[in-house]
Amino acid sequence: MEKAARLERSLEERLGSYRFVRHLLERNARGWMFRFVADPQVEATNNRDERALRPMVIARKVSGGSRSNREAERNRISRPG
Repeated sequence: MEKAARLERSLEERLGSYRFVRHLLERNARGWMFRFVADPQVEATNNRDERALRPMVIARKVSGGSRSNREAERNRISRPG
């Protein structure tokens, strides 16, 4: 019985992996998801963007966020990019 349970678990894991890979391939139909593999100009992570946002996120957190439309508008304008 133990062997059958192990086999069943293994099959479930493989099926889950298959579904995950199929999902990735379907989402990559436009070719954008793995572009960093073929194009050295494209970064593999968004780390640089996350770091650029960090000071603004911390400022918002420390200040309690945008409590008025005026503050929200000011923050929208001061955002880079």
